[in-house]
Amino acid sequence: MPPTDAVEKHSPRSRALRQSLVAGLIAAVAGGLVGGFVALGATGRGFAVFAMAGPVAGFLAGASIWHWLVTRRGRYGLLRGALTGILIVIAGHYLTWYLVMLGSGLCHALTGDCVDSLGQSPIDPLNALWAALAMGLLSLIVTGWATLPVGILTGCLLARAQRPAVPVIPDR
Repeated sequence: MPPTDAVEKHSPRSRALRQSLVAGLIAAVAGGLVGGFVALGATGRGFAVFAMAGPVAGFLAGASIWHWLVTRRGRYGLLRGALTGILIVIAGHYLTWYLVMLGSGLCHALTGDCVDSLGQSPIDPLNALWAALAMGLLSLIVTGWATLPVGILTGCLLARAQRPAVPVIPDR
């Protein structure tokens, strides 16, 4: 049966999904910009993969964390937006490094190329979980001065923009 008015047209669940996808797309653009900066600014081979891993990690972190902490709960406060932005940035750094490590392992398995600086095979996926944590923390120290404020500001602006005019009862 077709919807009879605009209120029935979009359920709170579909609105939350759309809002989460928007957050993921915004984070993907930010991840692409940072990944592109790393790919262009770093010396040596193999850094171009950051231009691919950054947007994927940004989208995965942005859409999922925004959905879990903001849209699913129906809480669009500025503080929640800022804190969620911080978590998205932290998770984005970690996921970018993990995807880079997984990509290197896949490249090595398929082509025999993509070796580390000593000519050895890349790290395995299980150990990459810990290595990505260390590298993610290091990248937060190096670039966090730029990425964290952007995450905070974007989270606040997105929470304000997505705040419904009429309060929505969150799913439980």
